[in-house]
Amino acid sequence: IKKILPIIVLAALAVGYYFYLSNRDIAPKQQNTTNSEITKIVTRNLDGQYYPQFPRDVVLLYAKIVKEYYGSNVTETDIELLGKQARKLFDEELLEKNPEDEFFTNLKADIKAYNDLERIITNIDVEKANDIKVFTFEEKSYATVKVGYLVREKSSVDTICQQYTLRKDDNGQWKILYWESYVPDEDDE
Repeated sequence: IKKILPIIVLAALAVGYYFYLSNRDIAPKQQNTTNSEITKIVTRNLDGQYYPQFPRDVVLLYAKIVKEYYGSNVTETDIELLGKQARKLFDEELLEKNPEDEFFTNLKADIKAYNDLERIITNIDVEKANDIKVFTFEEKSYATVKVGYLVREKSSVDTICQQYTLRKDDNGQWKILYWESYVPDEDDE
């Protein structure tokens, strides 16, 4: 028994060390996969030819940014990087009404409020391209795009509906002018 006891102790230590190493290696891999969508968004070049070409694409990218804002693992740095990308999608008029410092202060407060309520956006549904309304007003092109955000709060789920109005700028890029909540009608469902 005196000879077997040290072997059992050594075997238990070896097994314990193996589990320690195994669990330590898994954590960084999980962290990288949770931020892959954020990485795709913030590394996307939105200058010149890489800017989304159609109103739906602009709103889809913005909706993905919004979804990541309210994700469970978003960091302060992520918020800053996502916010800078979002602002590239905004019309000059919207940017003027939301100076950068004020924008980030309000955004962080809104994210904190969502987190305090344990809210998370689980899915986004952007209107189909052929349903988007495009029109001209005072020689400027406009478009409206509807988005449904599926929001989970603790054990309940709700859909928040937003309608985005975009305006084509002098460079021919669709930019978000404003958005507002709307109540879906039968055609939207």
